[in-house]
Amino acid sequence: RYTCLVVYVLDEKTFWNSVWNVIVTRDKATNKGMALSTLAKEQENFLRYAILIVDHSKEALQDLVELNLKNKHLAFDEFLNQNQHAIYHLCYDTQCCQCQNTPPRRKRIIFPSQLELLFDKYKKLPSHRGIGHNDFCCSYAKVGITSQVLDLSLARCLLVNCCLDVFWFTSLTSHSQTLEQFLNSNKHTIYHLWKNNQNCCQCKPGFIFPCNDSLITENEWKIMFSSLLSPCENDRKRMSTGSSSVCSVGATPGIATQNINLEVQRFILQKCSHISKAVDFLVEQRNLRFAHVPEAKIPDSDFKLFLKDIETHLLGISRVCGKETHVKNILRDLHSKPLSLNMLRKYEKLLHKNMEAINKNVNLQHRTTRQSIPRLVDKSSKIRRIEERVDALETSVAAITEE
Repeated sequence: RYTCLVVYVLDEKTFWNSVWNVIVTRDKATNKGMALSTLAKEQENFLRYAILIVDHSKEALQDLVELNLKNKHLAFDEFLNQNQHAIYHLCYDTQCCQCQNTPPRRKRIIFPSQLELLFDKYKKLPSHRGIGHNDFCCSYAKVGITSQVLDLSLARCLLVNCCLDVFWFTSLTSHSQTLEQFLNSNKHTIYHLWKNNQNCCQCKPGFIFPCNDSLITENEWKIMFSSLLSPCENDRKRMSTGSSSVCSVGATPGIATQNINLEVQRFILQKCSHISKAVDFLVEQRNLRFAHVPEAKIPDSDFKLFLKDIETHLLGISRVCGKETHVKNILRDLHSKPLSLNMLRKYEKLLHKNMEAINKNVNLQHRTTRQSIPRLVDKSSKIRRIEERVDALETSVAAITEE
């Protein structure tokens, strides 16, 4: 989860040799007044696209975090302190000092090395008990920290888990619409977050369901859509009517985001918010376009398509953040500015930094797994003993019954 795009491309040496060859070949061709070869041009496309992902996609997500801070009148360290408990449990699912109940079991979303970027493990809340808890339990944010420390993965993690309000702002306030209007305009998609594999009267041929499993319950659907409407002609021909029919209900009048469960909000925004989709797209591009490519090159035809898609999403984010002109200038420069050895060194340093973090996280996971094995074996033995006792009791009960 804590990754740099180039880590997945090729091994470190091969990747930077490829990039070095791109720059050297380009410089030689430029000095001799020659055109770049097809291979060199495709390698250059790859590096330009890498720059777009490493720098500008990251900046776009940082801008969204900053927009959230601006709307809430918070500094970044204040935001981290407000959300410290939630962020802590994105890494650890064991009970901490602030937990009233045992937190739900969940997959680790961020790593300790990422918590270390954000929090000072030596500065604690006065209520911290300090016994049997992790280093970052009850920690304060680092003094003077800014959103510039966030990489693409960590920025997305904070946005999705702690900044839902900024997605509502870009979906509602920026478009001068109410939540009721938003729900009505996205009713069909939301309906199929509940009825995930059942066609309805509004499904057109070839409609693709937004999810494989049901993400919301009937009760959650009814909270959002309680206004009764007359069913459409197509629906009247169907068996189901009432609140289970998509066309026979409208959004609850005056509904507010506070009336909707946070997890349900997250599902709806993921499927219906253009800015949330843009965030996911940028992160997916980092993974898809660089994770499994056999060589560090992109053909011109693909490069143009990739650029068009990613620039559309970058500009969409920049528009709501008030930075559209700035981003347009950056994108224009990226198309035309020559590659340099300084750029190579910059991205090489970035790779080394991320490689160290990844190796640290992998080693931590291995160590944690090894430490867990004795506990798992012990629990397994206890379960077997309990099963043996249950079997013995069942045998005794059967014998008594026969007597």
